[in-house]
Amino acid sequence: MTATVGTDALLVAAELLANAARHIPGPQRLELDLDIRSLRISVTDPAPAPPRPRPHRPDAVHGHGLFIADTRSADSGRRARGHARW
Repeated sequence: MTATVGTDALLVAAELLANAARHIPGPQRLELDLDIRSLRISVTDPAPAPPRPRPHRPDAVHGHGLFIADTRSADSGRRARGHARW
C-alpha cells in the first residue's frame, strides 16, 4: 500500500466515523478488510436508513464526508439496516 493510498484510507475512515458521530447516535463498528487487491472500510451505525449524500458545496464548513469518501475510493456504496460500506 503506497503512502497516498494509506493516507486516503485513513481520511475516508475518519470521515465516515465523524459522519456517523455527527448525524446519529454514533458509530457502532469500524471494519477494515484488506486483501491482495483492495481495502474495504465499513462503518456500521444504528440508523435504519443508509446515509443520503447531499449536493457537494465546496464553500460549506460541513458536509464533505460522503463526498470525500466517494472521491477517494475506487468504489463506494451504502446499505440500509445501519451499514455504510466503502
